[in-house]
Amino acid sequence: MNPVLGVVLAALLGGAGAAPCFDGDAFPPLCAEVYCAGNCTSGSGCLCSDNNTICVPDETTGCVLNSSACCPSGLFWHPAQSCCSVEPSCSPECLSDEICTDINGVSECRCNRTMYRLLDRRDLQPVVTCRGATMNISISRCLLESFGYNGSSMALRNSNESCNLWSQGIKDNKSVLTLEVLLMVGWCGNEISVNTSYVRYSNVLQVHPLLTEIVRVNPLNLSFSCSIARAVQTRLELDLQPAINSSSGLSDLGFTTTPPLDLQTHFSSSPFVPLNSASPLYVGISTAFVDMPRFSLRTEHCFSNPTGDPSLPNSLELITNGHAADQGIDTWVTENGMSAQVKFQLGMFRFVDQNKVFIFCDSRLCDTAEENCRSKYNVCCFTSLPAVEVADRPARMHVSTIVYDPQA
Repeated sequence: MNPVLGVVLAALLGGAGAAPCFDGDAFPPLCAEVYCAGNCTSGSGCLCSDNNTICVPDETTGCVLNSSACCPSGLFWHPAQSCCSVEPSCSPECLSDEICTDINGVSECRCNRTMYRLLDRRDLQPVVTCRGATMNISISRCLLESFGYNGSSMALRNSNESCNLWSQGIKDNKSVLTLEVLLMVGWCGNEISVNTSYVRYSNVLQVHPLLTEIVRVNPLNLSFSCSIARAVQTRLELDLQPAINSSSGLSDLGFTTTPPLDLQTHFSSSPFVPLNSASPLYVGISTAFVDMPRFSLRTEHCFSNPTGDPSLPNSLELITNGHAADQGIDTWVTENGMSAQVKFQLGMFRFVDQNKVFIFCDSRLCDTAEENCRSKYNVCCFTSLPAVEVADRPARMHVSTIVYDPQA
């Protein structure tokens, strides 16, 4: 490199707080200068018309190479402005915990390790997010690098290729690595503990050191766990109007049912009024929990009232101890404690002088290894006619209650 050119560029770099583009006030000249009349080629870079003098492209002339090959040593290609910059320029811009760095003439975003110099190893704690079927383990990529760890080496205990469900994303303008863990016994080293209230899954996240000439740290083992509540209450709201839209969509008041309902005479001796409809109401409860068949969804208790308040006394019992309750309502438990869903059918009814019916169900994850989870006890029977509405309402623990179509 020409020593004069090196001195000039060094001086320019020292005052690099101004405009990002090299302005051509000093040597080397801009290719657009009349006396230079230069251009850029893949073989020689950017030269004046004498094919000897190095020149610098600017935003008016541009550079077909569109890389740092357009610029002399000490300058960096600025793709956003199509010029050579006195500082490395990255596109897209670096995240808040990264800095733009020149790597062999190429501008790259690298972790700014000085951001985490005041932290210690106790801060290397992943964020665990529990979901119905998975738990996500997230940790800052640059935080790991600042302590000498290679984030791309993240793996679970007893890991194999099917366990490497990790991805890189952005949160709060920082690079975050996330590993997805399936909530299943034995999956990639998962361990399980069960009590009456929770199912707890645990595992160990392993991260290896960066491969450098000097390894400063030992492999990192981070224990994590996720507890899933075994019990949950769901609520289904029905708006029982004498005439109902045939489209069976959602109304402003809640779920609707079909076909149109013909009200019978009110019975003064009963808090509810059976409806003259040959088609029962098909109700389903399901969960996104995936550790089947070790666990199954079992509904222990369902009851109904017209107010939406589950604490209301003297509610109408529909299911008790997993079986149909004999409370004057035809009930048929078709599936309970067998899989990730519960299904039952109800004879149509409504409360006196009320158009709304709320159905509450208490369900839990049943441990098939320790319990007899299945139950089937029905009160009366039905003539099965098609139900036409399918709708769902999510609840805690990714459990939903639906009015379903038995023909689907």
